[in-house]
Amino acid sequence: MNRRSLIGAGLGASVLGLAVFQNRRVHSIDQAAIRKAIDQIEALPTVGLIASMGMRAFLQFWSDQIVLRLERARFPADRIQQQILQRKSILLPPATRSELDELQGRLETELPPSVLEFLSVTNGVSAIIDYADAPLDFFPCSQIGWLHEQAPGLVRIWTEEPDWPGDSLYFRYGEDQDVIYIRTDYLKRMITLGPVVDGGVFLLNPQVRLADGELEAWDFSVKHPGAIRYRSLPPLLEKYCTDSCWNLDYWSATHEFT
Repeated sequence: MNRRSLIGAGLGASVLGLAVFQNRRVHSIDQAAIRKAIDQIEALPTVGLIASMGMRAFLQFWSDQIVLRLERARFPADRIQQQILQRKSILLPPATRSELDELQGRLETELPPSVLEFLSVTNGVSAIIDYADAPLDFFPCSQIGWLHEQAPGLVRIWTEEPDWPGDSLYFRYGEDQDVIYIRTDYLKRMITLGPVVDGGVFLLNPQVRLADGELEAWDFSVKHPGAIRYRSLPPLLEKYCTDSCWNLDYWSATHEFT
């Protein structure tokens, strides 16, 4: 199966699953009420917080926001959520200098300042839901590695029909970018920052290093389909903080309807 077939199959399954789910709920749910509940959810503003607060303060803010939402959740906590509530944190103990040096030596890559700072604050970040046997959203140093070693099948599918958009299309970030314009050959040499779940993974691209020493970061997923690309890790972290908080608010707001 080539990557276009994979995308089609994934999207088709998602549409079918959604249709079945909606059909089951349509007879028992006040659609206006659930839409109102969803519309009242406000996205947590996080853009630029790392630059203004610093990495350490931002990560603590993110953790506190997750714990707050789990403490007031209307849904029952699963195994991972119970662990977060017990620890009062999604953060893990910081990486040591030797762990950071070992990681860079193993990858034979100089990691960017933001990644080193991130790991020196928390050597991994807990997932917020017990799903797909993936207890972490971001790996500790010992598990960070190469995508082609961790998911060779995914790399093979996406690189068998190479795409290489020109600079004018590729080097766009933020709302101006189109997620389909990715250079698929880059996937042959990408660093995994977290687990591959349902064909999606957070990646670091050592083939695009910016003037400040930062490496391009990807939120890669067939759901896009393609990748949302960032100039560096911080804006990816900020966006994921917003999304994870919104998801918890969504689950709470809609729990009574399910």
